[in-house]
Amino acid sequence: MIAALVVAVGGGVGAILRFLLDAWVTRWATRRASRNRSGYPAQRFPWGITVVNLTGSLALGVLVGWLGRGLVVSAAARPGSPDTLLWLTLGVGLLGGFTTMSTASLDTVRLAQSGRIAAAAGNALGTLGAAALLAAAGVLIGQAIS
Repeated sequence: MIAALVVAVGGGVGAILRFLLDAWVTRWATRRASRNRSGYPAQRFPWGITVVNLTGSLALGVLVGWLGRGLVVSAAARPGSPDTLLWLTLGVGLLGGFTTMSTASLDTVRLAQSGRIAAAAGNALGTLGAAALLAAAGVLIGQAIS
């Protein structure tokens, strides 16, 4: 029961942080586009969710590197241990609630529907590739600090 509670609390906090970072980055990108007089509408590219998913991938990689892959794989075997609760709170809950592939996927579909096929492909492949590279870098950083 405690495991479900820490995942729920972490997920709620992660979702709030996702909303705040997405909104901040989107406002920043919109202001930058208007300052540059680029003529692009505010949502020309989903920079907010892209930044969320990339920072979340890096953070999750750091957490896995720091806690150790063995804990992540065997968390179910030790459900009440402090390390497992930390993983469930931060990894599954907080960062699970923070990142969102469903929104990134929907943004890709919207870009494609608006005829921006190159941007859609860049969003899909670029986000996935960069997220994987950042997760790997995060694991190395986490291992270095553990």
